[in-house]
Amino acid sequence: MQRTSINDLVAKAKSEIEELSVEEVKGEMSEGTVTLVDIRDFRERLLEGTIPGAVSAPRGMIEWWFDPDSPYHKEEFTFDSRYVLFCSLGWRSALATSALKDLGFKNVAHLKQGFTGWVNANQTVEKVTSGEKWFNNHDDVKSSLEISKSSSIHMRFEDTKFACIDFETTGFSPKSSRAIELAIVGVQHGEIGDSWTSLLNPGPDCDMGAEHIHGINSNWVSDAPTFSDVAGDIYARLDGSVIVAHNVSFDLGFLYAEMDRCGCLPRGLLFPNWDSRKASVYAPITPPTRKLSDVTDAFGIDIANAHQALDDTYAVAEIVAAITPLVGDDILFDNLFSSPGQPEPSGLFKLRPR
Repeated sequence: MQRTSINDLVAKAKSEIEELSVEEVKGEMSEGTVTLVDIRDFRERLLEGTIPGAVSAPRGMIEWWFDPDSPYHKEEFTFDSRYVLFCSLGWRSALATSALKDLGFKNVAHLKQGFTGWVNANQTVEKVTSGEKWFNNHDDVKSSLEISKSSSIHMRFEDTKFACIDFETTGFSPKSSRAIELAIVGVQHGEIGDSWTSLLNPGPDCDMGAEHIHGINSNWVSDAPTFSDVAGDIYARLDGSVIVAHNVSFDLGFLYAEMDRCGCLPRGLLFPNWDSRKASVYAPITPPTRKLSDVTDAFGIDIANAHQALDDTYAVAEIVAAITPLVGDDILFDNLFSSPGQPEPSGLFKLRPR
C-alpha cells in the first residue's frame, strides 16, 4: 500500500475547500457575517496573539466541538453559520476545514496564508491574556515557556516547588489508553500544600480497562470534564514545579499524551521530574520493594485507599515532605535528580527532554 504524506493530505484538502486571502477575510469581517476560528494551540495564541474577535477551538477538539452528535458539542457552533478557520501557516486549518466539510458544514473556509500571513500584511493583532479556560495568568505561562527553552534550572532541593501527581488510566500505554482520573498535591519546604483532583471523561465508547483496580466505571466519568476542559487548571498547578510520581515515567507519559491530544502541548515543553521510588534510600527501614505500599510502610505513612488518585498522591506528597529535612546538600541529592547514566551537578537538577 502506497504511503500518503502529510504534504499530500494538505494538498488534497486545499483542492477541496474554500481558501481566502487576508483581504477577503477582512471583507467578511467588515460585513459582520463570519466567525473566525483560531485552531492553534494556546502557546501560539498566548505568545503571538490572535485575529481580533476570533474564537478558540484547538485542532484536537474542533470536530468534537462542532458536531452536534458529539458528547462534547458546543452549542455556539451551528450548521447555518459562516466560519473561517486559521492556524499559523494554513496547513492545520486546511485539514480541519476539510474535516468540518465532511461533517456537513457547508459554509466553512480557511485563511490560506494563516495567521503568519495576517501578521505579515500588517493587520491588527489582538493580545490574548486572561479569560481563556486554558490559562489564568499569561505572565506565568510565558515565563515557564522561556524557562523550557533553557538547558537547566538551578534550584536547590529545600527550595524546590514540587507537584506530586497520580493518574488512574484505562491501560498502560499512553498511545492507546486514556486518563480517567488525576490528582495533584503541592509540596514545598517539607510542607504539604493545596490539592486538586478530578475524574476525566476519556470520550465516547472508551473501554474503562482495569475497573477492578481503579474502581472507576463509565457512569462515573460520563459527566466529568474532559482533559481539554481542565488543561488550564492542570498546567497552572504544574507550572514551575518539579513533577513527582511513583514510577514517574508512567504518569508523565499520560500527561504529555493527554496534553498533545487536546492541542495543549507547547512545542519544546519540558517538565523537570523525580521518581518517588528513589526515596526508599532515606526510609528508616529498608522496604522489601520500591512499590508505593512498601515505601510508605517504611516511612510509616498510611494510604487510605490505594489506586485512588488523590490518596496515592497524598502518599507521594508525604514521602517528599518526609525526606526534605534528610536530603540537604548530601551527594545523594545529585542522584535524586539524575537520569540513569547521566550524572548531574551536585545540588542541581536539569530539565528532562520529553
